[in-house]
Amino acid sequence: MRLEGVSANKAGQFAIALE
Repeated sequence: MRLEGVSANKAGQFAIALE
């Protein structure tokens, strides 16, 4: 698993949580 993938996943979940 890449750190980039994890970061992108967390960023996506964070953006969804903000909505």
